[in-house]
This record gives sequence, structure tokens and C-alpha cells, in this order.
Amino acid sequence: MKKTIFQAFLLSGIVHNIYIMSTVGWGHIQYYIPDVVNQYQSVSYLQSEVAVGIVVSPLWYVSILCSLLGGTLLFLLLLWVIKKQIK
Repeated sequence: MKKTIFQAFLLSGIVHNIYIMSTVGWGHIQYYIPDVVNQYQSVSYLQSEVAVGIVVSPLWYVSILCSLLGGTLLFLLLLWVIKKQIK
């Protein structure tokens, strides 16, 4: 049973990673508009300020955790049905 739960959690994590990476990548590709003309109007070539990290709402972490647990339960049910069909 532990192996099945681990497999379900792993499958859910893989699906979530693929989903998050594809939506973030799609968003960058879809909404990125280079502003080449205005970039070269300024003489300063080096950036004077550095921003490190992002600010994320704690609710985002809760929603990801709930989604991950829901996906784990869904894959657990799916693996259970598949193993039941094989026997």
C-alpha cells in the first residue's frame, strides 16, 4: 500500500510540474513583447537595481498543496482500479 501511495504522489507531482511549467512558459511566450527601440534610447547599459525573488500569497501554497493531495487521491484511485483489473 505504501508503494501505491508513493506512486500516486509521484504521478501527481509530475503532472503538476508539467502543468505549471507549461502554463508559465506559455505565459512568457504569449505576453512577451520586446521593446527594442526604447531599450537603446538610454545610455546606461548596466542595471542599477537588482530584484531577487518573487512575492507569492500564502493562499497560493495552500491551493497547490490541496491540488497535489487531490491529484494524489485521484491517481491512487486510478492505480487501485488498474491493479484490481489485472488480478
